Parts: sequence; C-alpha cells; structure tokens
Amino acid sequence: MTELEELLNKARQLAEARNHKLVPFIRRGRSTGTRCVTCGRQVYVMPDAGVIGAAIGGDAIAEACIRKPIASVEGKASKSKLG
Repeated sequence: MTELEELLNKARQLAEARNHKLVPFIRRGRSTGTRCVTCGRQVYVMPDAGVIGAAIGGDAIAEACIRKPIASVEGKASKSKLG
C-alpha cells in the first residue's frame, strides 16, 4: 500500500468516525479531497505537505456531521388526560 493510499484510508476513517458519508476522493493538483454528501464538510490529503504542514486536513475530520437522525414522532404526540 502506498503512502497516499494509507493517508486516504486514515482520512476516511477519521471522517466516518464523526458520522460523515464521503463521496470518492478526487485528485486535484498536489492534493486529493472529498466532501460529505450530507453536510458538505471537506477532508483532504496532501502527502507532500512539507515539514510543518498536515498531511490530512479539513473540517470533516474536526467536526461531527450535522445530519439529522431519523426518529419516530408518533410516540411523542400522545396527550395525557387529567382526571
């Protein structure tokens, strides 16, 4: 497995741990990136980030996805009778 493949796998794991659902990574110049289909937050990988730069970055690895959970509201709509 190449360094880029390892970084892409790690970036996907970090983002999915925060409930993001990512589209496939796309290579653009020196970096490779993707975004969450639900909230649009991004994650990118740059294997040649330099001495101080981060190889993996983006708000999808720092923040949780804001997708709304699907829940039934049927049980919450019942009214109690006062007697």
